[in-house]
Amino acid sequence: MKPAAFGASVPLAVAALMVLVGIVLSERVLGRLAETQERHLRELAQSYLDGLSSSVAPSILRDDSWEVFDAIERARELNKGLHPLEAIVTSADGAVIAASNPRRHPVGSLVRPPADKDTAEQLFRFDAGADTASAVRKLSYPGRTVGIIYATFDTRHLAAER
Repeated sequence: MKPAAFGASVPLAVAALMVLVGIVLSERVLGRLAETQERHLRELAQSYLDGLSSSVAPSILRDDSWEVFDAIERARELNKGLHPLEAIVTSADGAVIAASNPRRHPVGSLVRPPADKDTAEQLFRFDAGADTASAVRKLSYPGRTVGIIYATFDTRHLAAER
């Protein structure tokens, strides 16, 4: 009876090994997909911030909050594929100049950067399982910061893809 038991254990061992290899490979593929998604999202977010910063900087210097608000709305329409949820433009000291949701962030209210120094230094944040990603861009004009853009993007479609 031992040969029959040995004959059955080999296919079971091979099947267990195949399942283990499948799990390891699936985990690697999903990890690689998350890295690729983050890289593409980071590049798109930087492009979004490039366009928005070039259109709002002159308006910030002129203290024209209506033009800043208009630039935020235009950027949202032009970047629908990026799924922007929220954009806030503040002065260097954190006072809101304009926001995509002015009821939530009224003009003049303060937006404080995250208290955690490591998080405050990070200009782009995306966690693979999260519903949102965020990006920050400091707007500088010859040697001084004149404003800051905070942007949040919907990433639920990326989780669904994974």
